[in-house]
This record gives sequence, C-alpha cells and structure tokens, in this order.
Amino acid sequence: MQAVAAPTSAQLAMFAIRTSTAALIERGAHIRSEKIRTDMVRLCGTAAEFYPKATAAQRRLLLGFSSALLSVTVHSGVQLGDMLERRGSTVGDREAALAADTTTAETAYREGMEERDRLATALETAVDGDPTLETRVESARSRVTDNATLATSLLALVKLGRDLLHDKASLAGQQLAEGGLTAAELDELKALAARVKSSGANATGARVQGAVTPADLNLQDGICLAYLERMMKIWNGAHERDPAIPQLLPIATRAIFAPTRKRAAAPVAEAPAAGEDAAEPAGGEGKKPAE
Repeated sequence: MQAVAAPTSAQLAMFAIRTSTAALIERGAHIRSEKIRTDMVRLCGTAAEFYPKATAAQRRLLLGFSSALLSVTVHSGVQLGDMLERRGSTVGDREAALAADTTTAETAYREGMEERDRLATALETAVDGDPTLETRVESARSRVTDNATLATSLLALVKLGRDLLHDKASLAGQQLAEGGLTAAELDELKALAARVKSSGANATGARVQGAVTPADLNLQDGICLAYLERMMKIWNGAHERDPAIPQLLPIATRAIFAPTRKRAAAPVAEAPAAGEDAAEPAGGEGKKPAE
C-alpha cells in the first residue's frame, strides 16, 4: 500500500473482472479469505519491489503487466482486508466503539459550546451599538442542535473575529485585540470546530456500520484470486525466459492455483513373450505400455 499508488476510477474500470458474480462467489467459497490476503501481500509486495527496477528487456517479457494492474490488484487486497476487519468486529466490539465515540463526541460538544459562548460574548461586547455587526454576531450564533451545527456556528464566529482583527480601522477589532483575542486563539477555535464535527460524524458512523455477509466476502475472495492468477501467469512465464524476474508462486493459496494431483504410475515393462528377444529389432515399432 505504501509503495503502490491508489488506482484511478478509469484504471478500476479498465481492469474490472468480467467473470460472472456467481462464478467468483463459487470460487472464493473454497478457500479462507485470510489465506488469499496472505498471498496477496507477499506476491504484490514482490512485484512492487521488482517492477520499478526492471530493465526494458525485462518489462518486455512482462508483456501484459503494468503499474496500473498492480495498483488495481493491491486495491482489491485492501478491500478484502477491510472486509475481514469488519467481519471480525463482534456486536460487543461495535457497541464498545459506539460508546467510546459517543463519549468523545459529547466531550467535544461541551467544550465547543463553552468556547462558542466565550467568543460570542466577547464579540457581542465589542460590536455593541453597531447594527450591522450585531446582526453578524446573531447570525453566527445560530441555533445549535448537534455537533455539526455547533461546528458551523463556531466557524462563523471565528471568521467574524478574524475579519475584525484584520481591519485595523475597526474599533471593535481594536477592543478585541486589547481584550486578548489573537489570531492564534482563533486558529485553536477553528481546530476545535473540526474536532467537534468529526467526533459527531464518528459517533454516527459507528451506529450504521454493518456486518459483512459470507457472499460479500466470497465475492471479494473470487475477485482477488482472479487478479492474482493474472499476475502469476504473466510473471511466471517471464521468469522462464529470464530467471532474474521473480516467480510469483502461491503458498497459502496453492490448493486453489496448484491443486494436488495423483501422479500416474510409471508403466511396467512387459516381459518378452516366448521366442521374442528382449531387445527390439532396429527400426521396429516399440510396444505401447498398457494403459
């Protein structure tokens, strides 16, 4: 993930697997997702390390492979890893995460409200008697119902404070500066607004996060296997022509890519019939082993 750039939408569309969903699910159901993930990390890592250093001749042998294909393949592995993490989170884990995120959001909300009131009070005092500025303060101090609206209100107050400080001719700005308001403090309040908003979004996201179904996981397994198979065909064919090009050999997934087969028993030579020589006459046809 660190060595390979994220694929573009055009690259994802270009290399999309065209095998039917049913076929991908069926293939993915025959092997554990963790094994696929293990081989993807190893094989994609090998390709990512070698390909940038490959010579022009080696790249010619790797015809059909590209940095874009590697990016798409790595992306599919990242998606598989994310699905595994989500599948592994139990209901208890999700509830614990929700409780933690909710506590963080509530803490940020309380701090944001306190700071909002502190800044709004200072602004109201400074602009007292100026109808235009009073309206801006009132508008910025709009009704707050949740973390998102609190962040919006706080940012509006911060912007008004900046505008007044930057206007050297503004008496309100001069009063605020004299009273201790600085650009650095406004930066801190802007950062607080961002924390308030993000913590609220995290708490909401924890509620809607769902589990990954077996079909979802099998489908992604099948997609990853398809990308791995394509890479291995190209790289292993190139390795046969130039041993300096690494082989991409499956280990955790070898049961899928290199299933064990019973080796045919070696044919047993027949004993010569009576009257026949053990050696065949020159130019004669040899006997086929019994099938």
